[in-house]
Amino acid sequence: MICRCIGSMDGVRLLSEIHPQGHRNKQFNAVRQYQDWYADLGITNVRALPFVDSIELLYRHCEQNNAVLVLRDWAHIDFIGPPSRRAPGFELALDKKLAHEFDLLHCVIVRHPMEMWRSMRKMSVIIDNDITLEQHLSGYHKYLQQVNQFPLIRYEDFTREPTVIMERICRFLELPFDADFMDKWPENNRITGDVWNNSRASGMKQIRHFDIQPLEFSMLRLLSNNADYQRIIHTLDYEF
Repeated sequence: MICRCIGSMDGVRLLSEIHPQGHRNKQFNAVRQYQDWYADLGITNVRALPFVDSIELLYRHCEQNNAVLVLRDWAHIDFIGPPSRRAPGFELALDKKLAHEFDLLHCVIVRHPMEMWRSMRKMSVIIDNDITLEQHLSGYHKYLQQVNQFPLIRYEDFTREPTVIMERICRFLELPFDADFMDKWPENNRITGDVWNNSRASGMKQIRHFDIQPLEFSMLRLLSNNADYQRIIHTLDYEF
């Protein structure tokens, strides 16, 4: 939902779930997304262009058209794994690939770990690969260790004050704030991921405040003994 809001603002061209490992997959290829969603560059074999070169091409095209390129990272591959066939590397692969060529700006979007898990465990990629709660929490904690130097936004805070938080995101990313995003985001379908099916945002036309659901006693007892969960909650200032 937040990326749909960012991508709906005037002058912003957002690409979704971009990752070096996803470059060979047509759905997650940056050039393919850009040409489908924003402008036809006349490139037919989108997989032939090396990953960094493709981002450079899109960045320059945005620059020439007074637009700003935003990449929604696919960090799930780096810290959980599937659908990648490789084991997670527990590092920000997109950052590592692009940092030598670009001055990158960051904004990290987080959500309560158990609300994330409630959403994730419905996904076929999680079910089919037998991803456990412990794997999710371990990957989440390792992710936070990698991004702790970047500005951070909690999803729950965004649902409470979307305009205020979106202005903050725009400052972090040096984007031109477009106050009309609240009217435009519901029609923005330039996104990938589980937003049209099991996602909380599926079919939503308004941003509603999101309350964290209480946990059952048995789950609280389990989580009280999970060091990753405790560190996540402490880092993100969530109540236990």
